[in-house]
Amino acid sequence: MLLGNEMANHEANWLLPFQKICEKRNLEYTIGQGNQNQLAILPNLPSVQFGDLRVRSGNETHVVEIENGGGVTNLAKYWAALAPINVCEHIERVVLTHVYNRAYGYQSHHAIWNFLYSKMDVWPRFEAHLYVVAYEELDIVARLFAERIPINQQ
Repeated sequence: MLLGNEMANHEANWLLPFQKICEKRNLEYTIGQGNQNQLAILPNLPSVQFGDLRVRSGNETHVVEIENGGGVTNLAKYWAALAPINVCEHIERVVLTHVYNRAYGYQSHHAIWNFLYSKMDVWPRFEAHLYVVAYEELDIVARLFAERIPINQQ
C-alpha cells in the first residue's frame, strides 16, 4: 500500500497519459484537490474531489479516477451526487473512467464495483467504465477515455 507522497506521485504518474491526450486534443482539464475541483454531494456535508482528472464537453463531464488500492468510494460518490434528491442538479451527465492498478489485485473490490454499478439508478445521467490495468496499458485506456468525448463539443 502506498502512503503520503508515494501515493501522490503514483497518482500523478498514472494521470500523465490522460493529461497528454487531453493536451494533444486541446481539451481543457482540471486536476487536483483544490476548490475548483469539488463536488457537493448532500447539503451540510463536506464536498468531495470531482475526479482526479475532469474534462467538460457540452452537457457531459468526463472524469478519470485512479485507484492506488481498492474500494468503491469513487464510484459510490457519483451515485449520491446524481441521485434525484441531491444538490447536483446542474450536472447533466457524468462519464467515469475508473482505473485500478492491477498490481494490487483486489478482485473482490472489482466484483463489488460491478455489483454496485449494476444497482445504481442514475442512468442516463451516469455511465462508468472499469479498467484493471498495468501502468504499461494506460495509453490504451487514455485513448478510450478521449474517444468518448465528442469532437464537436470540446
